[in-house]
Amino acid sequence: LNYTKKDDMIEVAVLVMTPCLLLLLYCLLLTASFFDSDDCMGPCDGYTQIMHHILAETQGDFVAIECIDKLTELDFEIITPLMESQIEEYHKISLFVEMKNFHGWADGGLWADTKFELKHHGDFTRIAIVGDQKWEEWMATLSKPFTSAKVRYYRMDQRGSAMNWASGGRF
Repeated sequence: LNYTKKDDMIEVAVLVMTPCLLLLLYCLLLTASFFDSDDCMGPCDGYTQIMHHILAETQGDFVAIECIDKLTELDFEIITPLMESQIEEYHKISLFVEMKNFHGWADGGLWADTKFELKHHGDFTRIAIVGDQKWEEWMATLSKPFTSAKVRYYRMDQRGSAMNWASGGRF
């Protein structure tokens, strides 16, 4: 390759590094202790558990979600149409994700999350992630190269600030 412009070199670096960073992130998630499927996340006593809640603050181009325990493919089957309809209507949306006692993904949840993020990497303006675990903070940091959104991590005691920032001052 013979690139003479600095911009061309940066573009090539991004094209080469993005798949490598995605693979690294995926490997980290696969090997982490929070990614096991021993817990009952599928049919349990005849029903399937939903491990997320759409928060009441969701309105217009702002979506607020609470994630509990482990997210599954079923959670993304519910969350994805909501967010895609907001993206279709507003073109770009802001996202608030509160992780309460969150332990990662199970039963196809990680793959569903990855597919959604790859498809919609340019459809968010702000993403606030609220949690209480160091790996959640790392996840927020590692996600920055894969989205055009501004991404910020907040501790649980900063929930109000996170909601205010992600909503553009509405809450």
